[in-house]
Amino acid sequence: MSSNAISNKRKEINGGENDIADRENISPPMKMTKAAPSKAKKAVTGTTAAKSNKALFETKVKAATEKEAKDFLKVLYKQHPVAVSECSLSMFNPKNMPLVAAPGDPLLSRCFICSTEAGLIPFYDVKQCGSCSAELNEHGGTITRDKVMSYFHFGKAEADKIKRKSSSHGYFNSVIYLYDVKTVVKACQKKYGSLQQMVLKTNMN
Repeated sequence: MSSNAISNKRKEINGGENDIADRENISPPMKMTKAAPSKAKKAVTGTTAAKSNKALFETKVKAATEKEAKDFLKVLYKQHPVAVSECSLSMFNPKNMPLVAAPGDPLLSRCFICSTEAGLIPFYDVKQCGSCSAELNEHGGTITRDKVMSYFHFGKAEADKIKRKSSSHGYFNSVIYLYDVKTVVKACQKKYGSLQQMVLKTNMN
């Protein structure tokens, strides 16, 4: 065999070895993996969930009974006392929240009817003057509807719901409705919580 033939044979052999080496060095196919969700997508998902929770919360609050709402607030505070901060509590002002009178509040140091400050006597948890006391106790401890509305801060419709003791006819055949003072006081306590709360809440402005 000539030297050229031997050289060509060597090239063929070397070329074959290189092909085998190339085939061995081929990287295995890459596995396809799902890309991690972007921060923007996570933010959108979180916003959607928050809106959904808010809508569900508002629906439940609207449908809840008074007792259910109170029980929920108790559980919420028990589970998350830190989240229900002092700031949050200061923003929560229920309509029927009792007012706290300051020591020596002048509103409670005068007659709850006429605001006289002299000759005061106790009347439940407030004070009244002798003149107004006599007025409330005359006619067998009954007062007219106008006085119920004026003295105890009831509207006409509210006063009409209070049980009347009697009625009589006045001038020009008009009807005068009479209410027992004790009954009126009970109705006032039911509406305001107490006579003291009535005085504080009706003199806020």
